[in-house]
Amino acid sequence: WSPPPNRQHTLEAIYRFDFHGIVDGIMGAWTNAQGKQRWGEKTPAHIFYWREIFNAFPNLQVLHIVRDGRDVALSWKGSRFGPKHIYPLAQKWREYLETVEELRTALNDDSFLEVRYEELLLEPEGIVRKICTFLNEEFAPEMLEFHKVGASYPTDQKNQKNLSRPPLTSNAGKWRSQMTERELRIFEAVAGGKLERYGYERQWHQPQISGLEVMQFRFLEHPPRKILAMLKNTKGHIDGIRRLKIYCRLRLGI
Repeated sequence: WSPPPNRQHTLEAIYRFDFHGIVDGIMGAWTNAQGKQRWGEKTPAHIFYWREIFNAFPNLQVLHIVRDGRDVALSWKGSRFGPKHIYPLAQKWREYLETVEELRTALNDDSFLEVRYEELLLEPEGIVRKICTFLNEEFAPEMLEFHKVGASYPTDQKNQKNLSRPPLTSNAGKWRSQMTERELRIFEAVAGGKLERYGYERQWHQPQISGLEVMQFRFLEHPPRKILAMLKNTKGHIDGIRRLKIYCRLRLGI
């Protein structure tokens, strides 16, 4: 968090000691300190806890940004976390969308908005206005100039560089030049149905992968790539040590 939360203000903001009260207290205290009235949370993996979140915050609003899964796979593949082989990457993208679809059936239309990442890149003002209408917030031109603010945000060097740039239209369709035919075949064999469902064109017609290939992906190709990525993940090691220290202090009194 930048700036870090104030411990005393956070404790004072926690009005009940359950999931809702603690999360709302932590987020609300920090939001108020920044002079804001509302807060949002965008950790993608939290979609897998949507039932717990929905039960705690029944009036929530969900903004889902869907992106071509092949570009998502390339992004994950180059990040410091997540799978490093196209097979589990395709599985993960499909699993995310299946879970989002479960959530969508539980919400009213005025509580869920889905936009395409590619449209956001091509028409940022129109899409941001649409999002503001959904959230009942007033649009301001400064929303499109986030890259000029120069706010400090602790993230990877690559992502930090992108925060200082306007939306990059080149981030759409990278798979056309950066994925091999083999990777495309594997991805579309696993998640081609979701590509079609969300309006993305397929390159392969009914591609197939064998059980033997799956074993090769899982046990021969992916493990060494994942291990190498983990060894390079310096920030992940630092974050892990911090979490371990917090655990030891809270659980063990060390």
